[in-house]
Amino acid sequence: MCVWLLCGWGVSLPALAFDTSWHYKSSQAVIDYYELPPHSARILHIGTWGPDYYQVFQLLIGEKLKYLEDEHSLRLIPGIKQALRQASNLGEEHIEMQKRSVFMHFDNIHFELEENKQFDALFKKLFNNLVHLLSSTYTNPHFSVEKKRSIMLLALGSALHMVQDFYAHTNWVDLDFAQYHWRWRQLSTRAPTYFEAKQVFGAGFHQPPEFPFLIESGIYEGGEKTAKEDLPKTQQGIPKSHDYLSHDHTQLNSATHDNVRLHNCGAVPTAQFSAVLHQQFAVQTAMAASLEWMRWLKQSDKMKVVFELIKQPVERRLFRDASDHLILGMKRSSCLVGAWDGSHPIASEAHECKAAGLSISHVMLEVLHGYHEPLPTPFNEFWQLYLEQDIIGQLIEGLGDLDSGHYIFSP
Repeated sequence: MCVWLLCGWGVSLPALAFDTSWHYKSSQAVIDYYELPPHSARILHIGTWGPDYYQVFQLLIGEKLKYLEDEHSLRLIPGIKQALRQASNLGEEHIEMQKRSVFMHFDNIHFELEENKQFDALFKKLFNNLVHLLSSTYTNPHFSVEKKRSIMLLALGSALHMVQDFYAHTNWVDLDFAQYHWRWRQLSTRAPTYFEAKQVFGAGFHQPPEFPFLIESGIYEGGEKTAKEDLPKTQQGIPKSHDYLSHDHTQLNSATHDNVRLHNCGAVPTAQFSAVLHQQFAVQTAMAASLEWMRWLKQSDKMKVVFELIKQPVERRLFRDASDHLILGMKRSSCLVGAWDGSHPIASEAHECKAAGLSISHVMLEVLHGYHEPLPTPFNEFWQLYLEQDIIGQLIEGLGDLDSGHYIFSP
């Protein structure tokens, strides 16, 4: 039997977002800048992971647990088959959450995200929904301080996930910004953020931009995929699908898509630099955008009290321990399905996976112990709160239609 869970499992990952490592580091930039205490930091990370966890991670983890049911060497462990089966089953509420999560990645769903003003509309709706969620949570007289803090951090993290994915799933970092404005001729570590670009072209936060370029997003079809030769191409010549256009991990490509040569564009073309540096250019831009998003939030009078609350220390130790275990579970689960930094992570990220202790014995103990152990399950205290408050549903209100699976754009 394999000691490392990836061994022989032939992981095939559906469309995701930035791989977990890069979301983690982008949100960590916010944590460091605002000096959030450790417990608040962990809940923010959990929230950032939420849209990916509910869209695909549950299914992938479930597949791996079902695989373990057939391992002959495990059959002698009392109750193991029942525990594995229970941990891999999804309820209706989790399936509904998957439908909501589809709208959290700036994907071009059903070929509908085609105009700059539509991207702007998504940013605005996300911002307004987040402010409403945070404000209503803070003023809710029925919530304890700990519950308010947890809900707000989960919501902030999930909103940051969507902001970060704009730079993972669009052609933004493939654009040659140097030709559009003198300020951008010396770009080296990151592109301008979306809102920095809006300001340069004379648009405020709530005004639609007049960009001299077209923002394009990878098409996410969900079912049978269009053949490469039939896909439209971005202005940079990249086939316009999630698989080809994404900057999710440092390899850029997958087992079936050789994308490195396609991203030979922008300030860090792959031929002149490397796939790693090109992808990290996107990550650094997402980090800057995350900090910028928080600054916009903090400018609202309603949000000042929110920032004060999330920076307060937590007293209840069990609550702190639960979030600590779940972060470890996030790392193990991401490494398990090849989504910490792709299937061939760079050395630093491979070391992270090794340090997380992704062994067969760890997973067995986690499944059998349940609630607050490292394997994230729908029954964990924080996931239960995430579902109970419908965090993603509140963030996408008026943004996507759950029945049709289409975006909602005003004429």
